[in-house]
Amino acid sequence: MEGIKAYKSVKGVPEPVDLTVITVPRDYVYQVLEKAGGKGVKVVIVITTDFRKIEDEKLE
Repeated sequence: MEGIKAYKSVKGVPEPVDLTVITVPRDYVYQVLEKAGGKGVKVVIVITTDFRKIEDEKLE
């Protein structure tokens, strides 16, 4: 991709990671956050959908 490095998982990045952008379905966000935390990432941007469903389920 035009010389931009991308990794399938944050654990595959050989050097320290300052920022992680997570773009996975809602049900996988926690798992990816755990992996990022294990790598020492301190800043995460989450881009996903369906978090509103969690609130709807709690209201029911």
